[in-house]
Amino acid sequence: DQLRELANGKFDHVIGGKKERAQIDAFYSARNYAPLWITDGKANDQAKAAIGYLDHVDADGLDPADYAVPNFATLTTPADFADAEIKLSMAVITYAHHASVGRVHWSRVSPDISYDRVAPEPGDVLAAMADAKDVATALDAYEPHTPGYLALKAKLADIRAGKVDKDKPAIANGPVLKVGMQDERVPQLRERLGVLGDNGTTYDKALAAAVKKFQQQRDI
Repeated sequence: DQLRELANGKFDHVIGGKKERAQIDAFYSARNYAPLWITDGKANDQAKAAIGYLDHVDADGLDPADYAVPNFATLTTPADFADAEIKLSMAVITYAHHASVGRVHWSRVSPDISYDRVAPEPGDVLAAMADAKDVATALDAYEPHTPGYLALKAKLADIRAGKVDKDKPAIANGPVLKVGMQDERVPQLRERLGVLGDNGTTYDKALAAAVKKFQQQRDI
């Protein structure tokens, strides 16, 4: 009954746009507003699988914080459960969009980039989750699976695991670097930590942040 209020805009604070609301309402209406993620007042296996998958999308270079999921264990009222239902649906829809066409529009990278991939429609994403025998596999299907992408994903995992090519020469000793300093070690340090730059020798804030993160991860 709470979900029937979709069409009246009750969940617009979660959904955002009218187009998305119309599609999401159509999906739930076709199910007579039965929840997708909740069974007998608890998060069902589909919900647990979706939450577990979204918690680890950093493996694909995404930030799990962008796909906030509700804590079903703390819910008590029907209104709370309905709100959580829509929040998880929106988290899944947002992830499917980012995984399919990118989190950042290509025009922000370069005006010379263009491709014709189209983000999946919200209603189609939810229908795919409802029909899926394995929700995690269904979500993973939105990610690219080309050899180049998979190789890049594997390299990201290696970097995060601290695997460094032993054939690379050690970075020379020298004075402690501070933001704004010029130092011949900077390009080598950028390459080692995977920080983009202009190939100059200026130790900038982005590189300093990467060094700090590297140190914190290894208790240096």
